[in-house]
Amino acid sequence: MLIHSAPLARRLKELVGTNAHNKRIPSALWTAERNITLAYIRGWIDGDGSIDSLDHIALVTVNRSLVYQGLWLLRLNGIAARIEEASVPERRIRTGRIIKATTMYRLHITGSENPWAKRVRQQKNGAHDKRVPVALLRKVYQRLKPHCPRGFLQEYTYLSDPTRQFVSRNSARTILQSIYDNRRQEDQIYERMLPFVIGDLGVAPVRRVEQQSYNGIVYDFCGCDNECFIGGTMPIMLHNTNRPDLLDVALLRPGRLDKKIPILAPDATERAAILAVLTRAGFAGSSDKDVPTPEQYASLARPMEDYTGAELEGIVGKAVQLRARNRQLSILEALQQAYERIIPTTQNIALMTRLALLHCNDLDLVPAEHRELARALRHPTTRAELLEGEPEDTELSPRRPRRRDW
Repeated sequence: MLIHSAPLARRLKELVGTNAHNKRIPSALWTAERNITLAYIRGWIDGDGSIDSLDHIALVTVNRSLVYQGLWLLRLNGIAARIEEASVPERRIRTGRIIKATTMYRLHITGSENPWAKRVRQQKNGAHDKRVPVALLRKVYQRLKPHCPRGFLQEYTYLSDPTRQFVSRNSARTILQSIYDNRRQEDQIYERMLPFVIGDLGVAPVRRVEQQSYNGIVYDFCGCDNECFIGGTMPIMLHNTNRPDLLDVALLRPGRLDKKIPILAPDATERAAILAVLTRAGFAGSSDKDVPTPEQYASLARPMEDYTGAELEGIVGKAVQLRARNRQLSILEALQQAYERIIPTTQNIALMTRLALLHCNDLDLVPAEHRELARALRHPTTRAELLEGEPEDTELSPRRPRRRDW
């Protein structure tokens, strides 16, 4: 695309990036309406994609970030897709230019998921069946009690045929309109029936209803704006909690929360790495000679046993405040003083660790140093002993602060 307006070019660069390796999806599309998002995807297909005779779509790019953003965008709008990765060797194009070897990504959308498919797909029975049960139409007929229409509709015979269970949407629409036009009395059942005949809702008969008493906890698992979020390169719904023992058992059945991954308190090496990242962000603009060395980070992190990432962030934030008040302090001295002033929380990390290991269902997801404890927690005889190490904490009683040498 050749643009002769410098302000417009700069704006497009901010929105979508430049060249094949730096392009990205505009941030506004993540909250845009579905028709706007589909229009963007369609334009992407017209530019860098192809559609075969079976309505299968293929989008090709060398930008890994862009292809996974596209996958997320499709999934968020109800379109399933998959990604294939392939290596492209070095080659020479027609102009004589040599293209270096690179990795190519192909985003596939099958014909059944293609919202612009031209081929007519055969409708399947089941939850998404587009037919309408005759029993519903009979109920509307009984409620509205219509006059006999002047021209007898052939579709009316469906209502008196005991062997017919379903009719097409076109026939249901004709019958429903005739019943409404010749009605003798009003009833709300007509308005309730319209979405099943005119809209996109499917109809499935209820075979059996059972009532069971339940006295447990009902856990809200209803939206991404709560504790749920979308993650992973192949987007899946994730959920985080620090009390897996309080989750409703209905969520823990096979096929629900398939993987339970323990996120434990960082060890000394991880704490040093977290401190390095947070310090770089908190003291942005500082020269390399002012920033602590890896050995100094390790020395700082060593006494911070059982500190979580949030607590480390609090220490760095306090260090930024101290250095802003006294520019004579070095970054290392500010971090040391912040550690002495920030009090750790009263959260019992040992109990949280045991709970996380107890509820993890895959030992490959457990750090090596914790696998023996996780394996021991699988046995009922040792599970009670290990969990009874802090009896006052298991009942959510007031927790004592972690030990610390002041």
